Amino acid sequence: MFTIPPLDRKILALAIPAFGSGLTIMAHTWVDTAWIGRSLGDEALASMTISSFTVWIFGSCASLVNVGLGSIVARYVGRGRELGARYVASQGLRCAFSFALVLAVIGWFVAPLAFKLSQAEAVVAADGIPYVRVYWLAGVVILLQQSCDAIFRGRGNTWIPFLAALTGLAINAVLDPILILGWGPIPGLRVGGAALATILSQLVALSFSLFFLHKASLLSPIRPSDEELTLHEGTRVGTGPRLWGDPAVFYRMARVGLPGACSGVLFSIIYILIGRVVSENGGTGALAGMGVGLRMEALAFVLGMGYSAAAASLVGRSLGAGEVLRAERVAWRSVIHCTSLCGLWAMVLYFCNDWLSAQLTDPGLARSHAQDFVKVIAFCLPPLAVESVLNGAFGGAGLTVPPMIIVGSLTLIRLPVAYFAAREYGVLGVWWTISATAIIRGILMAYWFSRGTWKTRQV
Repeated sequence: MFTIPPLDRKILALAIPAFGSGLTIMAHTWVDTAWIGRSLGDEALASMTISSFTVWIFGSCASLVNVGLGSIVARYVGRGRELGARYVASQGLRCAFSFALVLAVIGWFVAPLAFKLSQAEAVVAADGIPYVRVYWLAGVVILLQQSCDAIFRGRGNTWIPFLAALTGLAINAVLDPILILGWGPIPGLRVGGAALATILSQLVALSFSLFFLHKASLLSPIRPSDEELTLHEGTRVGTGPRLWGDPAVFYRMARVGLPGACSGVLFSIIYILIGRVVSENGGTGALAGMGVGLRMEALAFVLGMGYSAAAASLVGRSLGAGEVLRAERVAWRSVIHCTSLCGLWAMVLYFCNDWLSAQLTDPGLARSHAQDFVKVIAFCLPPLAVESVLNGAFGGAGLTVPPMIIVGSLTLIRLPVAYFAAREYGVLGVWWTISATAIIRGILMAYWFSRGTWKTRQV
């Protein structure tokens, strides 16, 4: 009789619901893309493509808070410091709220800049700018929800984030056609309506998460003793909270999250510029096709998110308990799981891309380019899985500089290579540039993690 080894069971217990959470996020984008692609045309799809890159930027900025928050909560839980875990969680949410207000102001100015950088047509910018501004202005809801997820994951609970995300998806599916196309007295907001639907659905999910955090008494504004907060000699404990959050807690979160946030922002900006290369060499149809292709690739990304969350939680708690060898085994077993599944999805994309693309957009240039895109991208999905999982493992250990160096350097290389490849091979050269650099990132991430420098990291 087949039995699953205990370590694999623990990984799956965290990865499956975390994957479910990511799957619902992916479903948000698929629902948005399907309604927009079938109702508003290639120009609206192209605006969604560029808008998605700004959403990535927001998510990268958000990781400044939530990656460090999850890592630190996991360390306190692993050490058995319950009062410290509750206090850090409470102050992390305060810091997230304050940081989101700053991002809201930045987003207002980022919106038109993103479309200028990509040299999008006026009609594409007209659709996309409202989406970006709505998303960033109301991003406090999204950032707080992501921070709640980080707290639960730090404690080894990925079911509550999954249920919250599932609730949000149901709301989004109902609101999308109403706000995009209009219904009765409600005017159609086109692409901006998709952003508003996302925000409203996330508000429901946030309420769900906060209810369970409060019910389980996992938040406490009361600062515990210095002894409770001190995990090692260099722990910065500060003197207490402020209205916007405890500066010491924010410093510790930012110290973990900043490298990943920087590499993520760079990654997204480079994608905007690559969108410009795609548009120049293949037109709006190619840009729209890349966006559709990214939606189809997203399942591999979501699998990576699930196993990354599992690795981050288990590595963080294992290191907190002083079990370094267990932390290492968890990371590599998670890599094996995720790589196998992403390999299967790569084959589905390669052989079934015509059917998948037909579900998201009508026949035309966008669908044709999307099919070419995913055929090429399929080759990089297993290495992408390695990168995603070990990125989470590094984050759980509190060492995020190596992923920043690897992702940042390969991302910078991607733009000039894509530019010259497009001159020689058209947009197909861009697709191969994206795939090849992702393969190299996965190999380098595996090499650096195997060096073991993360084993002695303190947070």
